[in-house]
Amino acid sequence: LGVAYQDLGEPHKAIDSIEQALALLREIGDRKEEADALVNLGIAYNDLGEAQMTINSFESALVLFREIGARKEEADALRRLGNAYSDLGNTRKATDFYEKLLVVAEDIGDRRVELVALRNSGVGYMALCDPRKAIKFYKRQLGVAQQIGDRMGESNALGNLGTAYSSLGRTRKAIGFYKQRIVIAQEIEDRLGEANANYNMAIELSESGRGAQAIACAEDAANLYDELNSPNTTKGRELLEELKKKSEEA
Repeated sequence: LGVAYQDLGEPHKAIDSIEQALALLREIGDRKEEADALVNLGIAYNDLGEAQMTINSFESALVLFREIGARKEEADALRRLGNAYSDLGNTRKATDFYEKLLVVAEDIGDRRVELVALRNSGVGYMALCDPRKAIKFYKRQLGVAQQIGDRMGESNALGNLGTAYSSLGRTRKAIGFYKQRIVIAQEIEDRLGEANANYNMAIELSESGRGAQAIACAEDAANLYDELNSPNTTKGRELLEELKKKSEEA
């Protein structure tokens, strides 16, 4: 009943039903169902924007999953906690949970979850201004994506690596990763990924004094954003005009 109310977009009623279920589950000692109910409770609180209650519910579920040895469910709770702390802007705590998620994912051999944990850990360390540590996670993300044949994941990892190396001032390395991303994005018809890679590469090329190439990449990015009706369309056009103006002044 609680889940049904959630599906109807009525989190208050969902919470009421789930809390009644929790009381019964605790009476009969069904710890697995209790943990599952706590997860649903956390989802309902999250729908209401109640961050601390969301976290409390997920943390209680995590304790139970660990006690009964439900590793797959433990991984899911860790992922949800990471996301919840990320939504709160607590990047350090979020990253801690993603790293714990990575350990569990490796233990149970779930490569997809491992990929998520590696990506999110890298994003966390970038937000914490530690690109070198982020690169370690992104390189592992790239390796896992290639091993399981996840082309979109591979494209995402290449873009992340480009961004990380760019933040270190490693322009040549960044451009190399963006070029690789463009190739894959074209192969899998990921137009947004292709546009983003072109946009980022245009900036790197401009900074390395290759104005004509930068303009060409910026044009490709702007045209792709236009085709997609992307919110980045204005940003793409502004970059293109900026690069053209810079070229004329030179």
